[in-house]
Amino acid sequence: MAAGLWRGKDVRELPHLTRIICIFSFVFLLLFIYIWQKPTFRHTPNLDSSFPPFIDGKCSPEAWSAGKWERKEDPPQVVEPEDVYKASGFLGCASSREIQWHLSNDHPNEMNWRGNVSAYDWVPPSTCGDIPDDREMIVKDLVEQGGWLLIGDSVTEEHFFSLSCTLYPHVLATPDYTGRWDWDRAWPQNLYLNPQSPLVPKLNMPSGFDIEKTPLVTFRR
Repeated sequence: MAAGLWRGKDVRELPHLTRIICIFSFVFLLLFIYIWQKPTFRHTPNLDSSFPPFIDGKCSPEAWSAGKWERKEDPPQVVEPEDVYKASGFLGCASSREIQWHLSNDHPNEMNWRGNVSAYDWVPPSTCGDIPDDREMIVKDLVEQGGWLLIGDSVTEEHFFSLSCTLYPHVLATPDYTGRWDWDRAWPQNLYLNPQSPLVPKLNMPSGFDIEKTPLVTFRR
């Protein structure tokens, strides 16, 4: 009976907006009590063991964000569109989706600008120690520890494209956008382990992992 009263008045006699506020307030109160009483919500599980050993404890997000951009001593010169790969530290890119647009090498008169962009490295503070920049270790983690699902907009898609370049040539990307313009931007994009990668014999693939069907990274809009 108390739930149906508001300062001595029947809820049905209150204005429409007031009734909605009363109902939502009551539901929120019940939800709060439920969460507070349920043990699984009050105890945070120990996640330390879920991180792979090569990144566990190396550098916290706060420490990493305290770094700074530093110019390389001898940055590669970007004169031709193909120079962008070396300047960015890429051996190539697995994704075939709008490659020049993603790499910003589609305007020959802006190559000098593109070279300046790649002339800087993000350097974390010394407290982070030496963090390995190893594409092979990332691939190993994605296979053995589990893949990533990226959901977002065009910015997230650029993250996916960058991963396809960072992990190349150990990954393959789908769909194949080469020579076609009838694709839908909502299509899911995937990175798969390249069967021809020299890493394949060295990986401990989990049960049920299928090179042809198990994506390492999936992007969806």
